[in-house]
Parts: sequence; C-alpha cells; structure tokens
Amino acid sequence: MQREGGRLVVKTPSAVESLGEPINIQNSIDSYTLAQLANSAIRIKLRQEGWKTSPIKVFNAEIYNKLLEDDSIRQYNAYKLSMHYFENLGCYILSVDPTSKYETFITLSNLSEDVLASIKRVKLCGEYYSFELIGIEENSHEAKQLARKTLESLRSKLRVPISAAEEIVAKVYPLSKQLRDFLMHYNLLLKEPQAGINVYYTYISTDALCPLPSVENLKKLGVDLSEHRMWKSPNQRYQEAIDFAKNIEVIETEGLKLELVTTEPVRVETQDVLRPQAQTSNNTTIKLDDVVDRSAWGYIITPIRNGSNLRVALINDNGKIKENIVTLLGQHVAEWLKMITNTSASTEMVDGIEEAKDDNFNALIYIGHGDEQTYAKIEYKVATLGLIPQFIDGDRLYERLTSKKPFRVENYAFPIAKSLAFRAGWRYLSLTPPPGLEDAVIAGIDRTYAHVGNGIGVGIVPVLMSPDGLDIGYLDPILGGGEEEIMVNATSRLREQLNRFNSDTLVLLVNRTHIPKEIEEILEKNFHSYVTASVTKTHSYSRLLRKQEGMYVNPWVGDYIVIKEDDTTGSYLVSTSDLRKSWDRTITPLLIHIKIQGLKVKPRTVLKYLLDMQTLNIEGAYFPASVPWPLYRADKLCKKLYNITLYTRQLPSGKMLEIL
Repeated sequence: MQREGGRLVVKTPSAVESLGEPINIQNSIDSYTLAQLANSAIRIKLRQEGWKTSPIKVFNAEIYNKLLEDDSIRQYNAYKLSMHYFENLGCYILSVDPTSKYETFITLSNLSEDVLASIKRVKLCGEYYSFELIGIEENSHEAKQLARKTLESLRSKLRVPISAAEEIVAKVYPLSKQLRDFLMHYNLLLKEPQAGINVYYTYISTDALCPLPSVENLKKLGVDLSEHRMWKSPNQRYQEAIDFAKNIEVIETEGLKLELVTTEPVRVETQDVLRPQAQTSNNTTIKLDDVVDRSAWGYIITPIRNGSNLRVALINDNGKIKENIVTLLGQHVAEWLKMITNTSASTEMVDGIEEAKDDNFNALIYIGHGDEQTYAKIEYKVATLGLIPQFIDGDRLYERLTSKKPFRVENYAFPIAKSLAFRAGWRYLSLTPPPGLEDAVIAGIDRTYAHVGNGIGVGIVPVLMSPDGLDIGYLDPILGGGEEEIMVNATSRLREQLNRFNSDTLVLLVNRTHIPKEIEEILEKNFHSYVTASVTKTHSYSRLLRKQEGMYVNPWVGDYIVIKEDDTTGSYLVSTSDLRKSWDRTITPLLIHIKIQGLKVKPRTVLKYLLDMQTLNIEGAYFPASVPWPLYRADKLCKKLYNITLYTRQLPSGKMLEIL
C-alpha cells in the first residue's frame, strides 16, 4: 500500500485475480483497516515464500521437529504477527511474538479406541477449523449422508485438501462462528432442543478429522512434552523477533507496499506503575508477594470475616500414596487451617464419601488417579452431598514425592488449606473501590461448552462480588445455543441481580478480547451506569520486555503500556504475572479494554482497581493467578462445569458452585 496523489492505493489478494488494477481508498480510511492491510502485506509475502499462515500464526512448514517417530506430530517455529495503531504513541507498531506451532497428521480413524475415547477437541486435517467431539456414529445412514454433504461443501468453499472414507462419522459441534454460519447457510448444521435450549451439531468423517494439537491432546497421543522446550527466555524471544523483522523491513507485493521505520523495539515509559494491593483486617496494606508468603498468614493476614470451622475427611484411593504420607498431609492441612482461621480444625481418614457425610464432616480431600473423568465425577458427587471437595491427583503427587527436586508436604498443604478456608466462607483481604463504584455489583463471567443431552450448549458461569471483595455470590449456570445469545441471557440475569441488591451500577468483567455490540446495546438499555472490562491473555499483541544491565528480562507486575485512552475508554497491555523465579520463561501480558458509562471514574483508576482484585487470588502456592479474581474464579468453575457435564451429564447449581 502507498499514498499516490493524496490517495491510498491498495490491491487486495482477491482483487489481484479479478480486477488487475489497484483499488483506490480515500485518505479517510480508519487506522484499524490500515493496520489490517499492513498485516496482510506481510502474510502475502510470506505465503509467496512458501510459509503457511493460520488465523493467528505464520510458520515455515519445511522446518520442524518430529515429536513422534512416525512423523505424525510436528513442532514448528512460528510467529504471532499483528499490526496495531497506538493512539498515545501516534504510530503503528508491528507485534512480533516468537512462539511454536503444533500440527497433528493422524486421523481419528487411526486412533486406538482408548485414545479416541479421551479426545475432546478435533480439527479438519490440513485446515484450522476446530470442533467439539460429541460422539462417533457407525451405523447411521442419515449421519453418513450429512457427513458426505458437509465434506463436499467444505471442499468447494474452503478448499480443504481431504479425501476421506465415510464408513465411520463423528458427531461434532463447530467451535468457529464463521464455520457455524457457513454450515447453517447450506442447511448442514442440525438443531435439536435439549433441556430448554437448542443445541447444534453436524457430522464429518473420522478420516477427515485429526486431534486438535492442544497440550492435553499431545499428551494423550504419547508426546513427552518434557523433552521438547515449549517456552522462550526474554533474550531469546527478543533476538528471534529482531531476526524475523529484518527480513520484512521492506515489502512490495500484490499492490501492497510496506516499510518498517525501525526493527528495534519501541521503548515506552510509564509515569506510574500500578502495583496490586489490598487491606488486611487491621487495614495494613499488602501486595502480591504477601499473598503467597507462608509466614504472613496467621500473622499479617488474619480473617476479616469468619466462615465455618472445618472438619476435613481424607480418602486415599491411589495405591502409590502410602498411608503415612496421607496422615502427614492431613496433619499439615489441619495445622494450616488452625493458623489461618485462628479456630479449631481437624482432618481424619475415612473409608468412603458417604461415611464423610454421615459423620458430619464439611469438607473432603480425595486422593485419586489423575484422569479427568474420575476427577469430575468425584467432585460432583462430593458437592451434591454439601461437602467442599478437594481432589488431589495422586499420580502427580507420587511423581513429586519420588523426584530429585526438594518437596515438602507442609508446603503442599498450604494452598489446599487456603482454598478450603475460602470456600468455607473465610475472607482475609478487602479492596478499596474507586469513588462512584462503592455500591456497584461486580460480575465476572466466562463461557464454556456444556454437554446437554446428546448435544453441546454454551454455558456461562457468573460470579458476583461486592466492591470490597468480601461478599461472594454465584448464579446458576446460564445455557444457550450460541455465544452472542448466551451473553445476552447473562446480561439480562445480571439486571435482575442489581435489582435484588438495590444497585444501579454494574462492573462487568468478561474473558474475551472485546464486548460485542449486542451486549453494549443491552447494557445501555438496562443500566443507568456501568463499567465493562474485557480481559484476556489470548490476543495478538507481543510480550512486554524490560531491559536491565544489557539483558532483556520480564517486566515488573503492574508495568503497562497505554494503547489508547480518553475520559471514558482505555486499552492497556499490562504485566500481571511474577516470574522472577523462572527467568527462562516470558510473561504474556493481559489485554484490558475498559469502557465507562454514566460515571465520572477514570479508566486508569478502574485499571488499578482491576489489578487490586488479583490479591484475592489466594489459592496459589507460589504465584497468584494473573487475572482479576472474579474472572479467575469464573474460569476455574467453567472448567469444572465442562468436565462435570461431559462425564455426568448433570448441571451443577449455583449453590454447588460456591463449594466447588
């Protein structure tokens, strides 16, 4: 792209084939579109040089590591690329984030029954469209017929290079809205009422599907990930990004022209650093380091609000873990509980879950095997009895006990005790909300896929919190047929909650890159004042690095970059993780978009308040979770909701979510 005679001249890839002449776009083109065109120029050039491009990453398909001897799984060096306009800097910045790309080349039809039964997510072989795997259909003529039509449509419209048999087909739910819309347009997406909602699915041949190359699936396919480095140090990341950028300094391809002014990282100075903090029972200010400091608990950090005294049952269902270890674990859990609650607590071995209920225990630690099915079923069963469940993967515990690295059961018991106490109602830290948000309702919502009947629905877990962080509430999971529909349903339910709390101000935290227009319209219609914050680690921006004594290292917690900011909106990249004990890894920053309606509070003040919510993440053993607590809790419960509905086909209530 280039400006000629006061006009921006652009030729798109499709125009190259059909028009033969450049497209003239007026100077009024917006910065977002211009950034996307620049990004396209880079991708076109790389494709011309033989590189592959996925929706997020680019990689050289000729250079890879074999993760299995049969070459069915490969690891590529890849880059996340994106161009963004930073309003506060007044320039476009190319984000180059070196990473890895994994590909699977083994179809579902070639997997053993045991492995196939454990696979949840799959993808079209040779494509990037992914699905939730619902089941396998072997004898249905109608399913095979639909699978044939679906594959033919995908071949013609998406140019999928697949030649598949159709003896066995998979029932799947497309995870991409674009693909769902495509299939629906051609009447290839079936709709079926289940539990009061419509669930959608289609069929595709198992010969056309490969396991999605997620970390979970790679392990199930036999990859020993400990033998393959999956992260990069700050210095390595910097050098790889620089080397890559030097090869694309000047691009002129298919009518698009691009020139990088500099390939050196942009240096950004921040005037203030937003360190997360909270207050203890005696109004002492504490920071993130204190939350994971064992010596602070019971002394500096003491209960602000009391919960239930804990009587904890222990069940050992893993033969690798000896009785003396279970006894020692129980003793340390009880000691930590007594210290951090300043009240009585006890642990005791029992033979079964029903015995724990009958003997009036109110929590249960279950040491089992690490498969997800056992974990989900045990947690659901324990929670239905009103007991706080704590499942321990005994296989992983055994590995830690027998490893050469130092391991202390006392330290292992510490986060378990904190988690049990929190779910029993104990509260330790309070927040100071900004002026204007003292009477707000804070809501964190995350979405997952819920298995409903014989199909898939979208489920949302709403977590409610008072502005000081001391009052916590849970709504029943909200189900729907699609992402936008479910977000609308959830927003409507939150209006009901504000009426119950006699509040007119909502602070809505969502785990996604943006708040959809449909949600904005509902918020404007139903709320006099509100704040929305979209918070996510899954975005196209690169890591933030800090230079120290000539070396690149991770930034401090609270370091941030302003992308754009005015009186009512703000977009920020924020470092929220502390990896000082792991210098060989780099931090993924949070992307936080804030919008304020009907309030005088400033976006950066809201940003500080969101970071303060990190201090409520008390369950970590070494580092607090990197997202604000309402979203951390919603994300954790969404994972539990997914597994519980997958393996039990039951939907836990809001009352159960309180103790899960």
